[in-house]
Amino acid sequence: EYRRPVLVVKIDARGDDGLLFLDREGILLPSADFSSSQAKDYLRIVAGGETPTSVYGSPWGSDRIAGAARLAELLENRWEPLGLYWIVAAGGASNVIAYELRDQEDKLRIIWGAAPGRERVGEAAPSAKIALAMTLPGSKP
Repeated sequence: EYRRPVLVVKIDARGDDGLLFLDREGILLPSADFSSSQAKDYLRIVAGGETPTSVYGSPWGSDRIAGAARLAELLENRWEPLGLYWIVAAGGASNVIAYELRDQEDKLRIIWGAAPGRERVGEAAPSAKIALAMTLPGSKP
């Protein structure tokens, strides 16, 4: 069984030279297997100075990036109809990583919250968040 990409990590490099592909578990996939033109097929996150802790076939090594990969997998067939492009991660209350979903022009922002499976008490389930997002003007369910 081959690993499939679900997320592109943009590292600090010019243009599309710094794109790395990850699977749903945050495993770094061999860059030789993908072209930069394929990046349009996946959500992106900026590495923010982080680099992989190991080689291809190993986890990226960051809870922030791993959570983004879980979120990208969950949104795999839904992000394009919503016009999304980026996953943005920031430290939240109690050092919980909170995610936002944004379009390429940064005109649309959806506050997601914690990564799937890491929701805080009282936070909506991922299915409820998706259902709400699909009701946004311009979404194509």
